[in-house]
This record gives sequence, C-alpha cells and structure tokens, in this order.
Amino acid sequence: MNFWTTAEVFNPVLCRLMARHKRGRVLTNEEIAIRSKVLPAVQVIAISQRTSWEYVSVVTMRAYLTGCGLDFEDRPRMKVAMDYLKRNPSFAYLKRDPEYETFYKPLIQLWLTSI
Repeated sequence: MNFWTTAEVFNPVLCRLMARHKRGRVLTNEEIAIRSKVLPAVQVIAISQRTSWEYVSVVTMRAYLTGCGLDFEDRPRMKVAMDYLKRNPSFAYLKRDPEYETFYKPLIQLWLTSI
C-alpha cells in the first residue's frame, strides 16, 4: 500500500485506538500530545474523533501520527498493524483502561461506522 491508501485505511480514530506502549498499555491523550511535540491534548482529542484526514493539515497529521507511534512509511510496523486489523480486532488492551466505557468504547463504535 502507498502512503495515501494507508491513510484511508488508518483514519484518525483508528490511529488513536492503536496508540499504545510496546507492552500494551494505552497511550493517554497527554502522552500523545507530548510525543507529538506540538499538539495540545485537546487537539489530540479532537483529531481522535475524526473518521477521515480531510481538513487535517499534513503537518498536524504528521505530529498526530508521531504521537500515536505510527508511521505510514514504516512498512514492517504497518504490516503488523494491518495484520491486526485483518484478524477482526477486539482492542482488548483498551478494555483494561479505566476510560474504556467513556472514551474508547465510543471511539470503537465511531470507527466501526466509518469502515
């Protein structure tokens, strides 16, 4: 897949759902903001609610992806992510988070309606 095809599959809400530490703990909005180096947490939350990259600048998109720990040009990493999607993901790591019901479950539902 090329960059833009990958961006169509991995929309902002899906990128947020997949943002986690290597050991499985979910990245908080604040952690994503810090990792992005430029985005405030409130903007991370706003982008997380989007089902497409439309109206998101390339600079903002890059910062958001960096914060989420994704790089559409990193073929091995994106293959792992794509393989996860092909297995009908359950997002089990999100269900262990205290914010699952209030934040992540609505994001999962938003993502499911966008595919």
